[in-house]
Amino acid sequence: MKRKLRIMGELRNRAYAALLADAAFVWHPAKIDNGAFAVIEGAMRGIPALSSDYPAMREIDSDFQLALSWMDPNDPADMARQLKFMEENAASLRDALPTADMLARHSVEQLAPTYWKAVRECL
Repeated sequence: MKRKLRIMGELRNRAYAALLADAAFVWHPAKIDNGAFAVIEGAMRGIPALSSDYPAMREIDSDFQLALSWMDPNDPADMARQLKFMEENAASLRDALPTADMLARHSVEQLAPTYWKAVRECL
């Protein structure tokens, strides 16, 4: 396994995008929200994702319609089963991903007026 695993550390945007483009799937094993947008960045490039199942990720999945696959981050056996599932099914899972146009509806430019309206109401 040591020959196949490389810890890359902090990557520049271009290097990250290049690695992501070659990925079969994104694995998001966090138990909190750190790095949650990796699943969105993957979807933008047609890459499905396996995520820990917790409320914030359920909301992101619902809002962005990412068709995420789920695993229990507290159950190593489930995590292994779901990783195997992703290895075997990542190609077919790509078909369930939203289009670039659908994801663009969630851009800062599209959502800024709604957010600013909420901020103004609080002021």
